Amino acid sequence: MPVILLLPETVNKAWRALIETGEPVHRIPPVTERRYVISYSQLARLQQLCLGYEILDEQGEVPIASNRSPV
Repeated sequence: MPVILLLPETVNKAWRALIETGEPVHRIPPVTERRYVISYSQLARLQQLCLGYEILDEQGEVPIASNRSPV
């Protein structure tokens, strides 16, 4: 399952989109860092809505891909 970092400029919209899927979202501590474990369908939903995020490595520490939303 992907580990993502929600970007500050879209965090509220992205969080709402993740919750609306009805699938579980797992937050990785500390809460202030906006890191989550999500499903592939939730990742597809973020892409569909053009919401920014970074995909992190399995430990949730190092960015391995980015999908920055247009500002």
